[in-house]
Amino acid sequence: LIERLLRDPYFRRPPPKSLERTRFGEDYLQRLSRPAKSLQDLLATLSLLTARSIEDAYRRFILPRRRPREIIVSGGGALNKHLMSLLAWRLAPIPVRTSAVLGLPPLAKEAACFAWLAARALRRRPNSCDRATGARGERVLGKLILPAIFGALIPLTSGCAAVAVTGAVEGISYTLSNVAYRTFTAP
Repeated sequence: LIERLLRDPYFRRPPPKSLERTRFGEDYLQRLSRPAKSLQDLLATLSLLTARSIEDAYRRFILPRRRPREIIVSGGGALNKHLMSLLAWRLAPIPVRTSAVLGLPPLAKEAACFAWLAARALRRRPNSCDRATGARGERVLGKLILPAIFGALIPLTSGCAAVAVTGAVEGISYTLSNVAYRTFTAP
């Protein structure tokens, strides 16, 4: 069953990509639950599918180019002990850990990422990925919006993403399916 599910064209696409909720939404879950014997069976299938899709992405897109010292998992999946054990099994011998070992709570990934993007924008350093955005070259995205007492809107670029600076992070991980390998650099 897992091999058949992994033949879906979504899993073959190279990164960067985003989960298509229309493709893997309620209808997908309904079709998958028909052959399941129980809720536990369905959850086990989904967990293994998740681990295998991450493993496949690593083997196809990362491991041919680099050999990470460890794999850092963030987001809600990092709190799922069963999923973490599956990832450790499928990606062995590379150690699999949560972002908590780096001092970043797994659920703080998005906030930390936006803080990093904001810190780069404030320093007028590129904070975009042209392969993800389709832009021709590096860009500084975002705009700084100060309260009226500090003056007017200060555009950083023609980008339209607004950022609120509440802190900064000294590094960011390259993420792939909510899993990362350490490539921390100062912003």
